[in-house]
Order: sequence, then C-alpha cells, then structure tokens
Amino acid sequence: MELVLENIIAIFRSNYSFCIVFFVYFLTNGKYGKLSKELVEDLAPDLTSKSEILDMIKKESKKGNAKAKLALLCYQIARVCFWILLCMIFLWTV
Repeated sequence: MELVLENIIAIFRSNYSFCIVFFVYFLTNGKYGKLSKELVEDLAPDLTSKSEILDMIKKESKKGNAKAKLALLCYQIARVCFWILLCMIFLWTV
C-alpha cells in the first residue's frame, strides 16, 4: 500500500501530469463557458448569476437537453481538474 501511495505522489509531482491536467481544465472550462453562454441566450436571457445559470443547466440536463448535459459534464470535469491542480501544487510545495 505504501509503494502505491508513493507512486501516486510521484505521478502528481511530475510536470507532464500537471500539463495534462491543466490542459484538460483549460479545455473543459472554456467549453463550459461557451455552452452556458449559448444556453442562457436560448433559454433564459435574464439570468446573470453564475449559481442561477448552473441551476438552470442542471434542470435542463434533467429534462434531456443534450447541450445542457454536455455543459454539466464539462463543469464537473473542470471542477475535478481544479482540485487535482490544487493538490499537485500542494505536493510540490511540501
């Protein structure tokens, strides 16, 4: 178990994994921004708050809107990548 944990930490400390995670975060965050902007223009142009927009996207994805489902998936992937990047930066400083 200790060897596995050491290998995971070594992977997180590598520059290649940082670049890959940052690239995925950059792509998914940009795609989420673009899709959410399109959904707001199409469905509810009066929404301005980010939390209201996210709630609207969640409701639309439950209704079966494919664009909303993709936007929600991009949001979740970007969120996971953000936390992984924070952990990687923490591991580099320790």
